[in-house]
Amino acid sequence: MKRSLYTLLAGIMLSFTCLILSCQKGSNTSSTNTTQTQPANSTLPTITSLSTTTGGYYTGVTITGTNFSATAANNQVLFNGVAATVITATATQLTVSVPLAAGTGPVTVTVNSVKATGPVFTYQKTLAVTTVVGYGLPSNLMTGAGGATIGFNTSFACIAADTAGNLYFSLPVQYLICKQTPNGTITPYIGTYANNAAFNGTFAPISIISYMPQYMAFDASKNLYGTLGFTNIWQISNKGIFTNTFGGVFTPVSTSFGASFETIGGMATDAAGDVYVSDFYNNVIRKITPGGIASIFAGSGKQGTADGAAALATFYQPANITIDANGNLYVIDFGNNLIRKITPAGTVSTLPVTTAQPTGITVDNSNNIFIAEQGYIKQITPAGQETIFAGVGASSAIFDGPVSIARFYATGDITTDHHNNIYVLDENGNSIRKVGYQ
Repeated sequence: MKRSLYTLLAGIMLSFTCLILSCQKGSNTSSTNTTQTQPANSTLPTITSLSTTTGGYYTGVTITGTNFSATAANNQVLFNGVAATVITATATQLTVSVPLAAGTGPVTVTVNSVKATGPVFTYQKTLAVTTVVGYGLPSNLMTGAGGATIGFNTSFACIAADTAGNLYFSLPVQYLICKQTPNGTITPYIGTYANNAAFNGTFAPISIISYMPQYMAFDASKNLYGTLGFTNIWQISNKGIFTNTFGGVFTPVSTSFGASFETIGGMATDAAGDVYVSDFYNNVIRKITPGGIASIFAGSGKQGTADGAAALATFYQPANITIDANGNLYVIDFGNNLIRKITPAGTVSTLPVTTAQPTGITVDNSNNIFIAEQGYIKQITPAGQETIFAGVGASSAIFDGPVSIARFYATGDITTDHHNNIYVLDENGNSIRKVGYQ
């Protein structure tokens, strides 16, 4: 009886052991199958380090990790969600340049739809040149929705900015002035758009400009002044009222020293609402009061470089002009290749700076003077220090980037906005460039 009981118990134990072994075997088989369906960890991209975690636009960064693509285009690199340019690539390192206005956030690398997240990169604002209007090709037909996708002809064009951050640019060939808002939207502001029936399908101008619009300037009351061709001045009041004969007479040539201009070479306004106009071939600077009374502000009408009292001073083809917060007027004396200063009291002097065929001049809120010339933007501080502010000299193409490497094709008119950003007309580049911290 005992023997039978022992035999029965032994059989039960054996069966139980077999059952356990069978379950373990089944469990091991399921685990193996699951592992085989997952991607091998050795093929996933990883980021182990960045060569630097702080920098500005165009800073070079080396990303070290594993399982990157050796083909640069197959690696998507983002700085805080903003796409970066991949310059070189190997399986373990990517060399990239920091994108404009990236902000602060993590760096990610995506390869074959698999994303690796790396350290946080801290973006530092950079003094840089960017293109805000135009894409470099001349066009008499306004194309695109705005910004860098729009094409236009910059021949004889000029620019101005208001206190709200809107940018205005004249297109003489199209008989048109356009407005670009801070978000980049471009709309026609005034004109007939002579070479086309419509502006992107819709066009409702304030009024009609019958001849080439060119120079523009805002006064302290937000009235906009501009020129028709080279001899006449118009005004758009802050209420939107257009006046086509604010100053001058619409004649191609006039040598009288009354209200007639032979060729207008530049325009500026002061805090009192007076408009100053350089009369290029008459070698004088004229002043027009808010009431429309024109007079000679500086220059005897003779060619020369004489400084001193305004009535006795001489200029040779005065061109673009600007005015600072103290009421000092700065003139590009084009024929003499000089920069002249006229005080509110009417004393003319010559700035001790070097110039090379300057085309535009402007002043910021701190009374720094900026001069556009030969592919450069030059800065003259209130203390008289002269430096190259942006650009590397005349180039055969435009190139955006930090000011030390950016290229201008051929600089033209120049202006500043209320935030001290500088806008430059790149004439041969058929574009408007912005210089500022971005």
